[in-house]
Amino acid sequence: MSDRIRARDVIAEMKKPRRRWPYAFALFLMAVPVAALSFFWQWTSYLTIPFIFLPFFFAATMMILDPTANGTMSNRVMFSLYGAYYRPYFGVFRVVRNGLIALAWSALLGGLAMMVSYLISNAVDPEFGPAWEQFVTYYENGNVLDAVDFLTTNATLGLLTHISEITTTVVFFIVFAHKIGLYGLNLYHRSTLEAPARMANALYCKAIKDSRGDFQKDYFSATWPLYVILVVLLAGGYFIAFAIQGITLYGRIGFMTGFALCLSPLCLPYYAAYLSLATKKYRFFFIDCSIRTISSELERMPVDSPDRQGLEKALAETIAMRAQAEEKIRNEDQEETK
Repeated sequence: MSDRIRARDVIAEMKKPRRRWPYAFALFLMAVPVAALSFFWQWTSYLTIPFIFLPFFFAATMMILDPTANGTMSNRVMFSLYGAYYRPYFGVFRVVRNGLIALAWSALLGGLAMMVSYLISNAVDPEFGPAWEQFVTYYENGNVLDAVDFLTTNATLGLLTHISEITTTVVFFIVFAHKIGLYGLNLYHRSTLEAPARMANALYCKAIKDSRGDFQKDYFSATWPLYVILVVLLAGGYFIAFAIQGITLYGRIGFMTGFALCLSPLCLPYYAAYLSLATKKYRFFFIDCSIRTISSELERMPVDSPDRQGLEKALAETIAMRAQAEEKIRNEDQEETK
C-alpha cells in the first residue's frame, strides 16, 4: 500500500468539521477519579483502567467516529456504548494479553535499569558496598520487612530503588498505551465483521501480519506525536510530585501515572482523526484478509466439522458487508460530484 499516513495528514483531518473535544472532555471527567485513586492506592489502576477508563475511551472514540452518534452529546448514548464494550466488543483491545506484554517489558527493562544502577553505584560510591551488605544481611536473616524498609529509606540504596521503580512504571505505561493504540482500528474491524470475538481478534492480528509492516509504519508515522506528549506528561507528573514535600516514592509514582492518565484524553481528538484516516485506507484490506483467511480455513476443514457452519456464515456475512461497503463508497462519491 502507498500513500503513507503522516502526522500532517492527521492534523489536516482534525480541521474537518466533527465534534471531538466535547467527547475528550467527557473522557477527562472519567479519568479524574481514576487518577485520584491511583495517587492514593496505585494498585487500583490495574482495575480502574481496564474496567472504567478503557470502556469510556471506547465509547468516546466510537461517538467521534460514528457519523450518527457524532452530532449527539448524550449520556444515554455514551453509557449505551460503554455497555457495548462488555458485550459485542468485549476483548476489542485485548487488555489482558497487552497488559501481560507490558508487564513483561517493564520487568525486563526495570531489572536491567536496576542492574546498571547497581554496577555504577558500586563502582563510584564508597558507601554503596557496606549499605548493600547490610541489606543482604537483613534479608538472609529473614528480616524481610527490615530489608525492604532499609532499601527504601537508605539514601544510598534508595536511588537504586527509585530508578528501578520509575523505569518499570514508565515502560509499563508506554508499552500498554502503545498496544492499546495498535488495536484501535479493531473497533472498525469488529463493527464490520459479525464473528465471535476470538475469531475477529485473530483475523485482525492476521491482517496486521499480512500487511508486511505497512500498517505499523502508518501507525508510527501518524501517531509519534502522541508518544512525545505521553513522555512529557509522565515527566511533568514526576517533577511536580518531586516538588511536593513529604511524598513517598510510591506516592510520586502514583501521582506521575495519574497526572499522565488524567491529561491523556487531550490526545483523543488527534488519535480519533488518525483512526478516521486509517479506516478509510484499510477498510477493504481487513475485510479481504478476513475473506481469504476464512476461505482457507474452510478448504482445510472436514465437511462434517461442527465449526464449519459457523465459518460459512461468517464468510457469507463478510462478503455481503464488502459489497455494502462498496455501494456506500459509490454513493458517497456520487454525492461529492454533485
